[in-house]
Amino acid sequence: MSNRKERLRDYGIKFKDSLTPFNIILFIGLLLLALSLVIPFVWAIITSLKSRLDFNADALGFPPQLYWQNYVDAYKNFTVSVAYGTGKRTYNIWGMLIFSLIYSLGGAVIQCAACVFVAYAVARFKNYKISKLLYGIVIVTMILPIVGALPSEIRVLKSLGLYNTLFGILFMKASFLGTYFLVFHSFFAGIPKDYYEAASLDGAGNFQILFKIILPMAKNLIFTVIILYFIGNWNDYNVSLVYAPSIPTLAYGLYNYNFSNVPEITSTPHKMAGAMMLFIPIMIFFCVFSDKLISGNLTMGGVKE
Repeated sequence: MSNRKERLRDYGIKFKDSLTPFNIILFIGLLLLALSLVIPFVWAIITSLKSRLDFNADALGFPPQLYWQNYVDAYKNFTVSVAYGTGKRTYNIWGMLIFSLIYSLGGAVIQCAACVFVAYAVARFKNYKISKLLYGIVIVTMILPIVGALPSEIRVLKSLGLYNTLFGILFMKASFLGTYFLVFHSFFAGIPKDYYEAASLDGAGNFQILFKIILPMAKNLIFTVIILYFIGNWNDYNVSLVYAPSIPTLAYGLYNYNFSNVPEITSTPHKMAGAMMLFIPIMIFFCVFSDKLISGNLTMGGVKE
C-alpha cells in the first residue's frame, strides 16, 4: 500500500494520514451507501435459495437448507411467447440469450463508435461552427427532457422498415448523445497538439492519425465505455417491449417472468431465482474484466512543453 501511495505522490496526489471529522463522516456515509447496495443483493441470493415455507416462516433469516429447486423451476418456466407471422413462437432462455448477446455487445460497440468518432471530430476541429453546434446539441439534449419522443421513434422505424427487426434496434444505438460523448471529447481535447503536428510532418492523414495514434491511446477508455454500455444494454427490457416485440432478450424475459401467473413460479423465492439467473452472467462478465477497466493512461505525459 505504501509503494502505491509513493507512486501516486509522484503524480501530485497527496494523502492525509491523520483522521479528520470530515474523513470520518465521509467514511461512515460511504459505508452506509455500500451496505444499502450489498444488503438487498445478499437478501436476494438468500431468498432465492429458500422454499416457500421457509420464506413464509422467516423472510429475513438464512434457510435451514439450500433449496435449489427454485432455479430448476425458474429455468423451466423462463420462456416467452411472441407473435411470429400469423402465429406465435416460444423462446426459452437460450434463445433469449442469443438475442441479448447480439443486442448488448453489438449495441455497445455501435454506441461507443458513434461517440468516439463524433467526439474526436468535434475536439480535433473545434474551431468549425459545425463542431460547436454538435457540442451544443449534446448539452441541450442532456439538460432538456425529450417528451413524447417514443411515438416518433416508432413511426420513424416503421417508415424505414426497421421496426421489430434486430438491425433496427442496433440502428437505434448509433447515437453520440449522452455523457460518454463528453468523456471522449474531454480525452481527445486534452491530447497535446504535438502528436498531430508530428504525425502530419510524417505524412499521416486525419484517418491515419485517428486509427494509428489516437485510438490506441484511448483503448483503455474505449474498453471501459463498451463494458458500461454492455451492462446497460443487458438490463434493457424496453427495447423488446416497445421496439422489437418479436425479438425477446433476457431482460424482457425476466420482465415477463416477473408478471407470470404460472403457479410454480409465483412465490418470492422463485422470482429472486429468476433475477439471479439473469444477474449471474453479467456478474461473471464484470468480475473477469473489472481489473481491465481504466488502468490509467500515462502517454499523456509523453510530450514535454
